[in-house]
Amino acid sequence: MSNLGIWGAVAETPKPFIEAATYPAGGSFGQLLAWHLAQGTRPHPINTKPVLPWIESQFAQSVYDIEPDSPTYEKEFEAAKRTIRNWKNGKIPSNKEDLDKKRVEKVFSLLFGNDANLCRWKADLEEALEFGRRQQAARIANREVVEPQGVPDPTAYFIGRTGDVDEFATMLASPEGPLAVLVQGGPGIGKTELTKALAHDSRVAARFGRRRWFVPLETATSAEAMRYAIVRALGCEPMNGFEGALDMLRDKPALLVLDNLETPWEPIGERSATEAALAVLAAVPGVALLASFRGQEWMKQPKWLTHPLPVLSGEDAGAMFAAIAGPRVQEDLVFNDFMSALGGLPLAIELVARRTHGRASLASLWTEWNRIGAELAQHPDFAEGRLTSLPHSIELSLQSSRATVPALRLLSLLGCLPAGLSAPDLAALMTDDACSAEDRLLALGLAVERPGRITLLPPIREHVFRRHAPDGKSLDKLIQYHTGNMARIYDAGDGCSHEEFDNFEAVLFMILRRGFLEYLKNYLDAFSWISSFLGRSSTFLHEMAIAFHNEGKLTDEADCFWQLSSISYASRDYGLAIKYAGHAGYIYRIVSNVVGQVNCLRMEGRCEEKIHYDYLAQDLIDEDEVTLESRYSQAKNAYLKARYISSDNGLMDYEASCISDLASLDFRCWNHDAAQAGYAEARKLYEILNDTYNVKQCEKTIEQRLEDNEHEC
Repeated sequence: MSNLGIWGAVAETPKPFIEAATYPAGGSFGQLLAWHLAQGTRPHPINTKPVLPWIESQFAQSVYDIEPDSPTYEKEFEAAKRTIRNWKNGKIPSNKEDLDKKRVEKVFSLLFGNDANLCRWKADLEEALEFGRRQQAARIANREVVEPQGVPDPTAYFIGRTGDVDEFATMLASPEGPLAVLVQGGPGIGKTELTKALAHDSRVAARFGRRRWFVPLETATSAEAMRYAIVRALGCEPMNGFEGALDMLRDKPALLVLDNLETPWEPIGERSATEAALAVLAAVPGVALLASFRGQEWMKQPKWLTHPLPVLSGEDAGAMFAAIAGPRVQEDLVFNDFMSALGGLPLAIELVARRTHGRASLASLWTEWNRIGAELAQHPDFAEGRLTSLPHSIELSLQSSRATVPALRLLSLLGCLPAGLSAPDLAALMTDDACSAEDRLLALGLAVERPGRITLLPPIREHVFRRHAPDGKSLDKLIQYHTGNMARIYDAGDGCSHEEFDNFEAVLFMILRRGFLEYLKNYLDAFSWISSFLGRSSTFLHEMAIAFHNEGKLTDEADCFWQLSSISYASRDYGLAIKYAGHAGYIYRIVSNVVGQVNCLRMEGRCEEKIHYDYLAQDLIDEDEVTLESRYSQAKNAYLKARYISSDNGLMDYEASCISDLASLDFRCWNHDAAQAGYAEARKLYEILNDTYNVKQCEKTIEQRLEDNEHEC
């Protein structure tokens, strides 16, 4: 049997029991070496039995001449096995190092010795080695040089993370510190910037020196792609593979900054391989890993020290915005509103502040934000990317395979609710999917937890609300659930949290935008009562009044302004309450609604009386006697007008109430005789109406006032 050598020469048939038929004629150095080790090629084989394959570990030990008693035996032994494995896998032994030359010579000696029967195979292997070295030299001469990837500098506006940098830089700078730090968080939170700042910290630089590499993984969608990205970032020869990178990292302490680590880890089929490759890296003595990860997922290996990154504080967010846009913006009328809308999210702050730079006012940009929301948070000149567009960054998270259908449904609901959902609300709206959907949104970093609630950060909620609205069925369920809760609270007179109020208001606005005015009328009283209970103002009733006006429903329009007056009164904004009551009363007169007119006049009287009494409480009588008298007169005139209208239209119950109002005003102004006469007159009307409750109230008030009078005397 004959075989072709690498240049086509005929190889002599070796001695029996070696499977020469499988000889890889024309193969590379690695292929030929692997074949000889598998076949057990040796000089002068015994003819009476098959030749045994080489055991790789024994072959490596023989090549390296390692002494078993050496104190560094284990380390040398592992290095020897790794070298032989690399040669088999295609790495070409160097001809520049004397030690490498000796080891190559030892390989040829172990395989072929001086056996004349093996000279052709020996020549083939020598020629393959030289051919491989020439090819490698040509590649090095012609290829574009792969430079090591240094860590980019953090942005000049990296603000508000001093505590994070101090904590983790101290750990990374210590040889006893953690081997792997994982910075996690949602889109635009500043994960990459923190890792860059940590890598450039003076303490970290002092430990690792120039051995700090930045590995971008945004496009590395597999474990193999991640390993290749690491090889390129380190500037290693790609032909030497991941093992070559590991060899390079073994020299001294090294820091690898792995950016967007979630990309290779994301596919379910790649997770184990990705974690295994990371574990191999972390096991290299002196190597520290610092990674950014979109979301908040648990990774099995290596043993990570995780750091969920929070949003910036209000003070730091304002400082970052002002650092980019200029300090004068902090004095702008809508600055605080903008800061609330941006929610402390660094990417949103940076992109909006860039558009603000050079402007004298934030007004037009604030108007635009209210029109298009988070779409404003993108660079006007650059293509959309995760660092140039907040909407693009959010969409990257939504495209994740971890974003399940129930999670996206919950996300669409949260986009409608500024205060998110409490645990009972979540269970009611999502039923059996509640727990899994919540878990996925938190793991993606799209949702955040607040005490007892799950919610979205304001700019993310803006984006979701505009681009990912709930389907019709889910939206109907959301509306019915919240309007039902609002009615229940009103009917029971229960308390209501500010978070519930925010959601009620948002839901009512959604109904208003759908044009369901008749449906909304059922919840006007409930919403107004809750607003008054909490002392919260709202633009919703004003917007609804405009909608009713455009529909020509003047009575409903007046009802909205009346409710606004009641809310303002409960909030102690008496001037605004008078304004709304006057406007409502004007419309009630147009539509001849007598009861509405009387209520508005009584509201005006109560507000003037409150203002009058506040002056008394502040002891401002001597300073502004004219104002004090004016408020008293206006209150009295409003009550009198309400009384006469009630009397003229046969509204005896309202007339009695107006007389009681006048009597109360007289008592407050020490006109006790007129006050007692007024309560007596009101009591007679209540008796005619068989209103026993108010009869007793009048009698009780008269007795109380008499006691007060005696005490004052």
